[in-house]
Amino acid sequence: MDIFSSLEEVIRVSLSPSTSFGFDAVNRKDAASKYLDNLRKSSDRLNVGLKLFLDNQGEIVGENSDATVLLTYQFFGLSLVRDFLSSTSPVSIESDVIRAIIYVRDSIVQWLMKRNSSFQKTSSSADLPIFNNAVSILALCIKLLYPEHWTSAFNDLLQLGTSVLVRGLKELDIEVVMFQEGRSKNEITHNTLIKDTMRASNAVENVLRYLCEQVVSRVHLEAPDELQLCVGCLECLSELVGWIDVGLFIAVALPSLQTALQALLPGARDLCSPMQGPLQAAVFCCFYELVKKGMDPEKKVQLLHSLGLVQQLSFWCDCYLSDNNRHREEDESFLLPLEKLSMLTELVVLELFNCWCRYEDLLLNSSESSGTAGTALPVDSPAVVSAKPTSALLHLSVPIAIRLLGHRSVTVSAAVAGACNKLISVLRAQQKRLAQVQSYLASHPDLYEHPSSQDQIIPFFVAMDYLNPLLMCIYQQMHYPEDFDFEAAIEFESEIVEAKNEVRKLFVNCCRVYPDRCLELIVAVLCSLPQPLSKAPFPPVDAALRLVYAFSECGGAAVNKMVTTGQFPSIIASIHQTDIVSHPNRQVVLTYFEVSSRYFKSLESGLKSLVVSRLLGCMKHPHLTVRNRSAYFFLKVVEAMDNDSHQLLRDG
Repeated sequence: MDIFSSLEEVIRVSLSPSTSFGFDAVNRKDAASKYLDNLRKSSDRLNVGLKLFLDNQGEIVGENSDATVLLTYQFFGLSLVRDFLSSTSPVSIESDVIRAIIYVRDSIVQWLMKRNSSFQKTSSSADLPIFNNAVSILALCIKLLYPEHWTSAFNDLLQLGTSVLVRGLKELDIEVVMFQEGRSKNEITHNTLIKDTMRASNAVENVLRYLCEQVVSRVHLEAPDELQLCVGCLECLSELVGWIDVGLFIAVALPSLQTALQALLPGARDLCSPMQGPLQAAVFCCFYELVKKGMDPEKKVQLLHSLGLVQQLSFWCDCYLSDNNRHREEDESFLLPLEKLSMLTELVVLELFNCWCRYEDLLLNSSESSGTAGTALPVDSPAVVSAKPTSALLHLSVPIAIRLLGHRSVTVSAAVAGACNKLISVLRAQQKRLAQVQSYLASHPDLYEHPSSQDQIIPFFVAMDYLNPLLMCIYQQMHYPEDFDFEAAIEFESEIVEAKNEVRKLFVNCCRVYPDRCLELIVAVLCSLPQPLSKAPFPPVDAALRLVYAFSECGGAAVNKMVTTGQFPSIIASIHQTDIVSHPNRQVVLTYFEVSSRYFKSLESGLKSLVVSRLLGCMKHPHLTVRNRSAYFFLKVVEAMDNDSHQLLRDG
């Protein structure tokens, strides 16, 4: 029997249920599996695999058993070819191996050209795995042959259609561009040669132009398959940004990205369209990779200013956060682009802050070193010229980040937490030299303005302007949903708890810098709660207690003094004098006891007795969790007692 017929039988045996072969089924399956494992290691696996693939061609119709058998033979054959190519080093390839790879390339190209039309029509074809595997092999051929033995590789790739190009570029991104720890030094060197040759030739520009043409021609269509290809083209563009010339990308791709955004505007296409989210997310990813591109700070600010990107972020933020879309806040297709928008916003804010910190040092230090407070740099100096748009863009982008921080989605909110932490860091730095900043601005009041039409005004960015909005946003984000089950162990709710803890850390960081402002927030929040507290809604009263609890976490002499003297002890006393322990939501009761145990030492004797009495009373609570936690907090209170306070236990 011909060996390849026998091989096909081996494949059938290895994939068939054991019951198909009677008593010796297990032995036959084991023998077949061992045969195939040895074949994968064989030096002849390239020829065997290619013949198995090419000899089992036929029209695939539906998902009948014959079609499945053919697809199985083809897939296994291609996997053998791929194994051979993956194990071949791109350096110093022997001539006979080169000829074999060229034969593989020609065979795959011929097959793709023959099958191209069916794959262009649908992305859900039964033999799509075969198509993906074939394109993956073609990408490996490019990796091994380009540029020495296949100079026209990328022009040839363009001739095979959009589906092949998109899949091929994604495979090349994995094989050539992405870092992999296991790559040899020779492979890294050759991958660098591939990228350098593409950049030096017209290959990159040709690919860029083709992808952009496909985006512009498809983004207005309605067919899901066409829009999916459009998304694929956008994803390829975002992958290219990282290693090609940024000037070329801006010149060639930026107009197409702007066109895509215009086509995705509300009204131009239904915001609820299934493909709307992936399309917008893909565009935002392109801008994200562009902003992430390493460059001189002045050039980065110029880039952001010329793109008008911050203004676009503001527009899209308004679209997504409008009241009309509140009912879609749990819709994954709606949240996907919003998450990408949030990531892009954080990156823009971080980049602008990095630039601003440098310019702020130059502006303030120049005034200080001049010997005359308020002697600013010349208006045409590089620092002043760059500081003006940087500060203006920060004044526009920071409010966007704070708005996104307040979104209900955990992933959307978490994506901008880093930008808000950076705002607090800048706030801390400005506080340390507050006198210097105030002296500078007092001498030049025209510098402390938001962007205006006056050409000579340099809007100096003062982080304090955004502390109160940030604190209010933090308070809102510390609200748990009304029906939140704290005892549930499901993953989603665990993510919510983790997200609330991260927001609490933001509040603690604010307390480190301006504890007095944070205390003002606590007072305002507590005063806004409806009375009696036992009937107040769960989310706001619980969030208010959490603010009180977190206030002292930052430590430091200033905060420790505020905890024991002044207004804060009065706040704690006023909380104890309410009926909050009677709140029907048991989590409010537990949060109240957390606050009580943390600040127990600073209480007057009468309030200490009240706390002990309430803890002992809640040990009889009908809910097990409240009973257990009350006992735990009671032990914490006992540890905090001094000798004189033990009378409280006898009284209790």
